[in-house]
Amino acid sequence: MRRQISFMKSVISLINLVILPHHLPLSLTTLLLTSGKFTIYIGLLTQLILLLWDFFFLLVFQNKNLERRQDLYI
Repeated sequence: MRRQISFMKSVISLINLVILPHHLPLSLTTLLLTSGKFTIYIGLLTQLILLLWDFFFLLVFQNKNLERRQDLYI
């Protein structure tokens, strides 16, 4: 339970520190430069894809760190 809470805290802090400042301006410029519902949906979809991409790599990186730690303890 403590691992899950600490993992969620690290995910939230990583999203706040890394993901949002890098990808938010991209979608905001897409929303501001173009008008119409279709382009707004493209901007939001782009941000969602980038967020999921980063979250996937976060999970892979977290699993590799856990495997390394377990190898060190053995």
